[in-house]
Amino acid sequence: IMIYIFFLLFILGTCLGSFISCVAYRYKLGISIIYPRPFCDNCSQTLQHWQLIPIIGFILQKGKCHFCKQKIPLSSTIIELAIGVIFIFNAIIIANANLIFTLLLVVWLTLISLEDYYTLSVDSITLEYGGLILLIFRFHTVITNLKTNFLIIILFTIILTSCNLLNKFGTADTILIVFSFLLLGFYNTLVVILLSCILGIIPYLIKKDFSASHPFIPYLSLSILIIFYATSIFKIPII
Repeated sequence: IMIYIFFLLFILGTCLGSFISCVAYRYKLGISIIYPRPFCDNCSQTLQHWQLIPIIGFILQKGKCHFCKQKIPLSSTIIELAIGVIFIFNAIIIANANLIFTLLLVVWLTLISLEDYYTLSVDSITLEYGGLILLIFRFHTVITNLKTNFLIIILFTIILTSCNLLNKFGTADTILIVFSFLLLGFYNTLVVILLSCILGIIPYLIKKDFSASHPFIPYLSLSILIIFYATSIFKIPII
């Protein structure tokens, strides 16, 4: 039975991976997620249903568009596979009500990370409403963190907002850090910020181009997931 459950979770993960890849890419193009139907980036031909099957569609087409034979970007297939594997991994290590929340958290953070990667911006509806829904799932945790560190969180939020108004920090970055405050607590979020900065400086060191702009949401998202898994799933005390 567990094999079938893992198989279904993998299929669900690949489908959601395909969906968020599509949403992020259409956000980049500035078009609706509903219309037009999926199409080839090169020849603009509307894709058939079998071409849209996660992973399998890529394999059946041998990595090339069925119509124009142009190579299909591998990124979407990698995301589909990664989300599918992550779903199975979570099902193995999480055996309680945290599973649904964790899967939703992974999907949401991946989506906003892709949007930021493509455009250096994030859709406000996806960011704000997605975060709000997740916090409702963890209502008791949010209340506990607010009671424990209310004044510190408010003060730090004011500082972040001020940096945002001075164009030193992105609005989406600020909102995501506030989300982290409410989900993980103040001190764990400080670790998230530190880890994000360490990860975020790597591209600058590799490219040695400190004038270029790089997305920060992906590093924040990855850091939030690392600290969340460490503290909530594996019960590792960070601070």
